[in-house]
Amino acid sequence: MDNAEREIHLRSVALVRHFARGDHSAVNLLLPDIVANRDTAWRQIVSLVGLCQAVLFDSSPDPAVHDDVMERALLGITAPDDDPSDA
Repeated sequence: MDNAEREIHLRSVALVRHFARGDHSAVNLLLPDIVANRDTAWRQIVSLVGLCQAVLFDSSPDPAVHDDVMERALLGITAPDDDPSDA
């Protein structure tokens, strides 16, 4: 991962964490910077959209469930591009 990809990754993770905590204004602050680097960010944006949908539609009062949703989304962001099971 080069420096630009690392910066996008860090911003994506920050966006995920803010959104999961209910700070939806973070979308307006961080997403434009991520989209500006779209050549390396589309996969992360798809993961973020999935997380945002999961958080919005998960009405469970159990914080562990929200943590699980967030963890799965972060794994989606950080997962390698090549899945060995695809071979």
